[in-house]
Amino acid sequence: ESYPVEAWNAFLAHAAKLRSLQLLEAVRGHMLDDYCRGDVVTFTTLIAVYAKAQRLEDMELAFAEMQEAEVEPNVMTYNALMDGYGKAGDIAKLQALQRDMSEAGGG
Repeated sequence: ESYPVEAWNAFLAHAAKLRSLQLLEAVRGHMLDDYCRGDVVTFTTLIAVYAKAQRLEDMELAFAEMQEAEVEPNVMTYNALMDGYGKAGDIAKLQALQRDMSEAGGG
């Protein structure tokens, strides 16, 4: 039985609220097993959780997966990315992200 993306997003949000990376990744794995790629809410949740956990490589992988899935990032997505790079003190990546946002019309 398949669940709609909104249900999966609710599961991800619950894992995020619990600050459980293990649960978050388990839910994401089940989503993919269910052939549910996700939407902007899915990817933004993943990016935000990884940013808060300072797991920048995972954050970047989630953003790359989002682009591969042709899901358009929104302002919240970019804010989550900036949060991750800002906390890490990665000024170069912050500046590159701002350029990307300007080119995409997002800032």
